[in-house]
Amino acid sequence: MPSIPRRRLVRCLAASAMLAAAAAWGRASDFPARPVTLLVPFSAGGATDGIVRHLADLAGRALGQPVIVDNKPGAGGVLGANQLVHSAPDGYTLSILPETVFRLPHLQKMQFDPLRDFSYVIHLSGYALCIATRRDAPWTDWAAVVADAKARPGQISYGTTGMNSTMHLTVEKMAQLSGIELNHVPYKGESEIIAALMGGHIDLGITAGSIVPLVDDGKARVLVSRHRSDVVGCAQPSERSARRIAQPIPSVLASDATPRYASMASADRQMIGDATPVLWTARRVPRWPDVPTLRDIGLDMVATSPFGIAGPRNLPPAVVKTLHDAFRKALDAPVTQALLERLNQESAYLDSAAYAAFARERFEAARRQVARMSPSPGQTRHQ
Repeated sequence: MPSIPRRRLVRCLAASAMLAAAAAWGRASDFPARPVTLLVPFSAGGATDGIVRHLADLAGRALGQPVIVDNKPGAGGVLGANQLVHSAPDGYTLSILPETVFRLPHLQKMQFDPLRDFSYVIHLSGYALCIATRRDAPWTDWAAVVADAKARPGQISYGTTGMNSTMHLTVEKMAQLSGIELNHVPYKGESEIIAALMGGHIDLGITAGSIVPLVDDGKARVLVSRHRSDVVGCAQPSERSARRIAQPIPSVLASDATPRYASMASADRQMIGDATPVLWTARRVPRWPDVPTLRDIGLDMVATSPFGIAGPRNLPPAVVKTLHDAFRKALDAPVTQALLERLNQESAYLDSAAYAAFARERFEAARRQVARMSPSPGQTRHQ
């Protein structure tokens, strides 16, 4: 078989590479030519799901193609990230990335590396979380929960979105600092937590904006209250390690928090019904000025749980820009700002480059937290 001259072979390979690059550019310039899938790693019906569906609808209008939300609940919120690793870098599969994406790789083997495997598109907001109780619960503040938990170790239950989630780690740190033992019950999303709370299956629910209507209707209460407010404890949390696998808790959460990226959790200042919250933010929020922060009740903690949108690594820059611009337009829309306000959240916009830098910061902060883990006095039970 005759051999191909070296120079001719090099020219052929170069031409092939140019054709491939041109084809890729053509595909990027035509993007999107079909619907885009946005993975949400939590169950339908929760605050995050509601916000993301709203943004997806507006972004789809800007893109000229629908953005279809696909819920992937479970596994602490990393199933969307897992799927991105196996998706083509064409912009048609995206995922919401919660805080656990940056923490879990320091605790266990994962399918992804958050520093290498994602193309960061846009940072959006942060989860507005709180500790809520039913209206008929015997506790009106965190001090009452602590006193009861010391009398009945491990018998007060609380629900979160899963092991090692921001919800879980923050409550575990609160329990550690308070010298109590609570019973952790993991769920796949906020809607399941609220259903379990209102159905009497758990005592405390760590929730986000979806609890606000129940609070406003007098069906829920936030845990720490002042004056005439029945509010007990909405807030933004930080992280910790899973007790089920006998991992200890980070000794400090506040030092690595980044308050400027946190969304502020709280609800209207009024008599609140069946659920109660404490703010996990750096300062009190305008809508609940009488609700104390964790620091106000003697727990030196500030916890945040930001989230944004990413795609598989090596997304063409033109595709990243198209997606970024569509979701930026959706985020800045007055109707979106009004929705965030109703859910006690705020915009925490970062562009693609700033989001990638922020992801590196969060990954490193999580590494330091895991390295600082120290044994706690008690051990939280799990169901």
